[in-house]
Amino acid sequence: MQQPPFPPDPDWSISHGDPNTEMPCAYWRYVWARFNENFAKEYNQEPAYISDEWKEITEKEALDSLKEAFFHGQC
Repeated sequence: MQQPPFPPDPDWSISHGDPNTEMPCAYWRYVWARFNENFAKEYNQEPAYISDEWKEITEKEALDSLKEAFFHGQC
């Protein structure tokens, strides 16, 4: 079975800006920071570089950014 491309959408980008000003990016930064190794293994790739800022995003901040995006129609 052929593996899908990694990342799944080559045009997809999460900027390194302030996670509190770019909703729901904080959520996706949190997901990538927490599951980087899993994604790399699943797609047979090397883990991506994840900045320390992304690693500092808490689960609460991630969920809050996602909720905020839904309430403001950003998703």
